[in-house]
Amino acid sequence: MKLTTKLILLLFACSFNRFVFAQEKEADYKLSGKQKVIYHQEMVKIDSAMAKMTRYLAKGDFVQLRKTAQDVRNNFVLKSKLTLDEKKVMETKLSKKFKTMEANFYRHLAKLAEVAKRRDLELSHFYFDKVLKDCTNCHKNTTPEKFTNFFRKKKTTTTTQTQGKK
Repeated sequence: MKLTTKLILLLFACSFNRFVFAQEKEADYKLSGKQKVIYHQEMVKIDSAMAKMTRYLAKGDFVQLRKTAQDVRNNFVLKSKLTLDEKKVMETKLSKKFKTMEANFYRHLAKLAEVAKRRDLELSHFYFDKVLKDCTNCHKNTTPEKFTNFFRKKKTTTTTQTQGKK
């Protein structure tokens, strides 16, 4: 095959892949303007709450762990700062896949608050892990362009490194 033909095919393939990726991304994450700003604010608050819950869990502070899990679950910023019409528009922009991941996240937060109330350390660890996995799953699958580390190749262990562990 001529070099020119190969280049054209390569450019077509790259363009097609970008188009498909853009379509998938658009289907999962189409927020703009005010909604996008509010959503970013929410993510910053959730990130801060996750760090706090890690500390509370490590210290056995079940009261604060429960309070923080409930605060995140009950104060969904994106919905609380939007008008009714804006909420309806937002609902049409979020994919079914995103809504399912979001529901899992909030369900696991509720379970975490529930087991923290009972001061159950083992189940608190279990549900905190579930919440963290929900975050990871959502970031990896709805906004891969923002979380590119998920798609880097794994480092392989060399023979000399594995021999030293025997």
